[in-house]
Amino acid sequence: MSIRNIFFLLKLVWSVAPARLLLAAGERCLSFSFGAFYTLAFFRHFLNTAQAGGSFTSVVGFFVLFMAFDEATSLLRAYFRHSYCPRVDPLIRGRIALRLGEHALNVEYSAYEDSAFFDSASAASRNAADDALRMVEHFSEFVACVFALALNMGFATWVDPGVLLIALPSVALMFILQRRQNQAREIYEEQCVRPRREADYARRTVFLREYAEDQRATEIWRQISARFERAGARLISLAREHGPRLAILRFGCEFATQIWMFVALNAYIAWRFLNRGAIQLGDYASLQGAAVNFMHFVAMIAQQWISMGRIGITAGFVRGFFDLPVESDEAALDDARGSPVFRGELVLERVSFRYSGANRDTLTDITLRLKPGERLALVGENGAGKSTLVKVLLRLHPPSSGRVAMDGRDARDISLTNWRSRFATSYQDYQIYAATLAQNVLMRPFEDCDEALIWRALEGCGLAEKALTLPLGIHTPLTREFEERGIGLSGGEAQRVALARVLASNAPIAIMDEPSAALDPMGEYSFFEALTRGFAGRSVVFVSHRLSSATLADRILFMENGSIIEQGSHAELMKLNGKYALMFRVQARNYLVQAEGGAN
Repeated sequence: MSIRNIFFLLKLVWSVAPARLLLAAGERCLSFSFGAFYTLAFFRHFLNTAQAGGSFTSVVGFFVLFMAFDEATSLLRAYFRHSYCPRVDPLIRGRIALRLGEHALNVEYSAYEDSAFFDSASAASRNAADDALRMVEHFSEFVACVFALALNMGFATWVDPGVLLIALPSVALMFILQRRQNQAREIYEEQCVRPRREADYARRTVFLREYAEDQRATEIWRQISARFERAGARLISLAREHGPRLAILRFGCEFATQIWMFVALNAYIAWRFLNRGAIQLGDYASLQGAAVNFMHFVAMIAQQWISMGRIGITAGFVRGFFDLPVESDEAALDDARGSPVFRGELVLERVSFRYSGANRDTLTDITLRLKPGERLALVGENGAGKSTLVKVLLRLHPPSSGRVAMDGRDARDISLTNWRSRFATSYQDYQIYAATLAQNVLMRPFEDCDEALIWRALEGCGLAEKALTLPLGIHTPLTREFEERGIGLSGGEAQRVALARVLASNAPIAIMDEPSAALDPMGEYSFFEALTRGFAGRSVVFVSHRLSSATLADRILFMENGSIIEQGSHAELMKLNGKYALMFRVQARNYLVQAEGGAN
């Protein structure tokens, strides 16, 4: 078990509510100390006083102290468990969730293309807050048990130092075996992460709406359930492989605490008492209580150590998530000077890019210039590198070589916030959020001054009439996930919301990465026509593997295998009679055949 993982979670809670950790430890220490006081000092004093022929008044003070101690412990426990925790724990969960979200937004985009990222991210999103609070409870119990054990050992040593000769070796053996058990469990839990995630995937998809149609109309569930069964078989195999060693180590820990320590301590205490009255009756009773406490607290320490170890294993993934590198923004101070207006050109000079682990470049020696107000189309077959080029433009991926610049300034001299604020972007895999129509268009909280802007965007994308029929107008929720009055959109309507987002933006450059791929050619043409009309005077880059909409562009870049192999206007490229012209004619012929087939 990594101690760093334990303190990572404790630090996470401490950063939000330090009193939560202090009160938990204080409440537990006080409760356990009360038990030690009751079983050790109180009975020792009472029995020794009785054996010596003392009066009742000589123990009254101990009764009063015992009652005060009990009341103070009960009051603190009641306040902490029923008043403080219900108020503070939701705050801690919320703050941790926000911190996870903020970090996810800043993680390097390339992390989302690494399967290991999803192991860390899924563990972090699922376990971080609850694990942190559970770690506080187990750590508080651990500290309190150590504190109470120290009190017991101090008291027993004061009565008879010989008990240390038995207690300390047992405690040392227990911790050695416990450490080995935690190391073995950590290996086991790490190997279980992937099959558990695969099993969770199978359980999860069957309940998600976006998978419901496919799973009812096809036999894909057989494939998913087969993955679920393989994951379950792997978990069983891992349990068989690691279970015997974990069981043996667990037995060793229990033997060291519950058998050897208890029997040996009681035998020693009985021998001391029976050896011609070497100790008084009260001393004998208190040492017997100390022996029971030794066994109890050492067993609890072992149990809390196991529990912290188990949480610490998943905490390793949470810590790993927070350790993921964030997007480097050496020009962050540029934010203080504001975002300059885009006046000149967006330039890529001999830009190449290669994904991590790939054996060849995805983009090779790309050079292009986008002028203000220019409409640029990136076209080519699927896999030509168009979407990767968009990601480089947005600085989601840094180029492996070459230079990206705007208005003569190198991209690295402009902060990421300011750079990305100059782009209004819509993707093929756009999302509709559980928010109102207005919020889905703005992609931020709504303000009263935004209403005219929203209606212009809806008019530009052809959704204004639809919005007028909605029960709450532009404030109608677009899903029914949280609101009964929410509505569902058709695929075409959802795509128009994606266009409205771009039209509502004041960014000088619009990038549309195949957002209309599900539309027919005429629908796609109308889609981009509305975009270019609504974005008049500003720059537009639209990406498509279909060429019918490319005729709207001032300039077309035809990509193949990560390179720009042809560029020019539609007329120029048709005259060139190269690959663009061939692809355009093939697509046009297919559209004509489909149209004639429909007419028949």
